[in-house]
Amino acid sequence: MTYTYKKLKDPHTGEDINDMILRKEDGAWIPFNEQNRDYQAYKEFLENGGVADEADPTLEFIPPSS
Repeated sequence: MTYTYKKLKDPHTGEDINDMILRKEDGAWIPFNEQNRDYQAYKEFLENGGVADEADPTLEFIPPSS
């Protein structure tokens, strides 16, 4: 399966969130962690010329529950 990604903005400040990306197909919030296989797939996407969509300023950041 091919995935696409979207950048994120903090809904309170409007600033970019620079330590996480949204995988659009399943809504997964992927942290920028070298040990994370989803982050490795995102890096491969970028290396192959992929570009993440710009953030939607109205998208609300709701961290996953633990």
